Amino acid sequence: MKKLLSLVMVFTLVVFSFAAGHIDLANGTYRAEMVEASHGWVDFVELTVKDGKIADVLMDSYNVEDGSLKSNDANYAKNMGMDPEKYFGELAKDLEKSQNIDEVDTVTGATHSSDNFRALVKGILERGVTDGTIAVNVSAYNKADGTYRAEATEPVHGWTDFLDVTVKNGKITKVVADSFNADGELKTNDANYAENMGMDPAKYFATLADRLVKADRPSDVDTVTGATSSSNAVRFLAHAIKYRGIPGETIKVNFSNFAASNLADGEYRAEMAEASHGWIDFLEITVKNGIIVNAYADSFNANGGLKTDDPNYGKNMGIEPSRYFSVLSYRVIAEQSASEVDTFTGATSTSNSVKTLLNGIIENGKPGKTITVK
Repeated sequence: MKKLLSLVMVFTLVVFSFAAGHIDLANGTYRAEMVEASHGWVDFVELTVKDGKIADVLMDSYNVEDGSLKSNDANYAKNMGMDPEKYFGELAKDLEKSQNIDEVDTVTGATHSSDNFRALVKGILERGVTDGTIAVNVSAYNKADGTYRAEATEPVHGWTDFLDVTVKNGKITKVVADSFNADGELKTNDANYAENMGMDPAKYFATLADRLVKADRPSDVDTVTGATSSSNAVRFLAHAIKYRGIPGETIKVNFSNFAASNLADGEYRAEMAEASHGWIDFLEITVKNGIIVNAYADSFNANGGLKTDDPNYGKNMGIEPSRYFSVLSYRVIAEQSASEVDTFTGATSTSNSVKTLLNGIIENGKPGKTITVK
């Protein structure tokens, strides 16, 4: 059964999208699926960890229409000229042998599957749930080489924060953080600003940039004393680049969407005050430096059983709760705001509950405590 943080769950947090691939997980089985299907298939990975080592690895894809596995599809192998059972198996064996996802080589002719495999495993390393399923945006872990730029949607006191991140071979190699005014002038070049504020923006932006390069994960970038606003800006812009950045393009970031920016670091839980058809929806999130770094949504019944553990529920309803709960949890992390979390098709009521619970945590949540939300 899943181990829940305030009830029975433990979040496994490791590193951000470009980070190290060593295995550091508690014993158990972990599963990760792609958030979006590709050509009708959803790649997934299951890892079994025992005594601190990967004991078993399974990679495959299931068809979104009928749930059939790609490895069992003889026509797929014939049409593509490659047997997915073979290359899935090669990737799995490589990880079992190396115990480090960064050392898993690309299988010739199966580049996309290899990239997806590495991304799914890194997703598990970052926020895997024992005996549970998470949804992973593989593009967040497979950043193409290039320079990514993010800018705040609105200036603050006449200055618009921006961040340029250069990626090479999946690693952040260079970061430029700064602000520009209406004339296009940079804050780091404004001698009067430093004199008036008593702090040199060139120094604290350089410090923040260096911390992002070394930490990789946005929430791990510690605040520079006296530059809280700029520190938040760098973290928020980096988070946006991780989830929706495109090399060579500029994305706009609304800082007000980072709803947890005023919450203390810690773990939060909210439950619906009333059951619906015998199930009580709940949401658990972990916050670090103003960013939601993990989220887990599910429902429990009067006996404490979880909806995602109920094999009959998905069969009777025609939709697996592990799928929509994992995707909704991912959307909470990616979007950071209930207003930006899209409804999961076929699970409107649950989607609304997750958004309501998130708003409840933002408004009334306390670290380490469970609140009820109407």
